[in-house]
Amino acid sequence: MAGPFLTPTFEAHGRRLVETVAAGEGSILITGEPGVGKSCLVDHWLTAVAPERWVPLSLPDLGRRPPLRQVADHLGVGEAADLAAGVSEALAGRPLWVRVDPADRLVEGAWNDLLALRAAVASVHYLWVGRLAVKGQMEASWLRPLVADIGCRIHLLAFDPEESRAYCAARLADHHGGATLTESAHETLYGRALGYVPLIDQVLDESVAEAARRGATEVEGADVRIAIDTLRGTYRRQPRRRRRPWVVAVVAAVAALVVLLAAR
Repeated sequence: MAGPFLTPTFEAHGRRLVETVAAGEGSILITGEPGVGKSCLVDHWLTAVAPERWVPLSLPDLGRRPPLRQVADHLGVGEAADLAAGVSEALAGRPLWVRVDPADRLVEGAWNDLLALRAAVASVHYLWVGRLAVKGQMEASWLRPLVADIGCRIHLLAFDPEESRAYCAARLADHHGGATLTESAHETLYGRALGYVPLIDQVLDESVAEAARRGATEVEGADVRIAIDTLRGTYRRQPRRRRRPWVVAVVAAVAALVVLLAAR
């Protein structure tokens, strides 16, 4: 996967995330609408955290397998009689970060499983990733033991227009000398690229290529729309029908004959 759209705002959030994880104090809540880069932020920045400082763990089977069992399997604890004790020994004092993504889709049973994991392993911290609606879910009083330790909250917004312009200008100057974006291209990129934050470079590259197909260096909004749809795999370019000279000649001859017959 390509690197994310590293605007100054995105980088600032990333530094906060790394500092919180490295400190091992408190859980993290990352919210934002679909496509703004929540999961991308986590995937990109947590590679900067020294692996010996934490144990990253996602729970793909949440709601189907007990989280403590998943943690034990991840740490290689095996079939210990006391899984909680085995997990604590394997962690050797390190914080255990459990990524829950997307958190806004959890059902009540899954929330209860996470509560049980927190009770069993004292060093558990959660990395919650979800839409803003998850904050409403977390307000339930019975979930307080699970979310009371959230010490870092990050809410991602869509592209900042000025940051977007600056980034696009730099990208085009470095890789596509002479190419420019029209106002309609900027508006389309800002409005439609929300689900493609990790692919911003590819969107720009494909947009420039689309403009070049029509012999232009100025990228229009339509070029950006086609680029995004191409990357989504939903755009199908219609092949141009090639007209053969003899077909044109036959059509012209038939038309002339019709005219001649009509004149008689």
